[in-house]
Amino acid sequence: KQAIHAGFAMLEYRFAPKFIAVLGIRGEAISQTVEWNTSLDPKGDKNELNDFQFLPNLNIKYEVNNRQNIRFAASKTYTLPQFKERALFMYEDLGETVYGWPSTYASDNYNADLKWELFPTNGEIISIAGYGKYIQNPINKFTVSSSTNDISYANTGDWGYVYGAEI
Repeated sequence: KQAIHAGFAMLEYRFAPKFIAVLGIRGEAISQTVEWNTSLDPKGDKNELNDFQFLPNLNIKYEVNNRQNIRFAASKTYTLPQFKERALFMYEDLGETVYGWPSTYASDNYNADLKWELFPTNGEIISIAGYGKYIQNPINKFTVSSSTNDISYANTGDWGYVYGAEI
């Protein structure tokens, strides 16, 4: 069972004719329950994840001229584990056997990107962007130390990051 209830609010503010910001806030109440009775746990068990996520976001756009924009965005999001990542049952895929890890929980993600946009003609866009994501308590796949080298999921570190560029 899974239920996510959310509410949000946004505020748009124009600092100047060419400079606008949108500030948003979202709150999500998350409830996820996983029950199982499998060969790995014949007695069966139940696992609950209850969380509240506070998710702010900011988008800023500066219009350099009528053909160019500079944009900046920052936000907080989360990665919720899938049912198969939390339930103690075997999932056989091509070439690997995976089972869930009941103590897996959501990761917090902090995102930012900076983009330059050029509109050469009406209907065309060229953009260059740099982005980054800082992840607290990332969910990872790992190989379980066993004779069968099964794979499972867990929050296996304190942090991780991703960054890159797009053209």
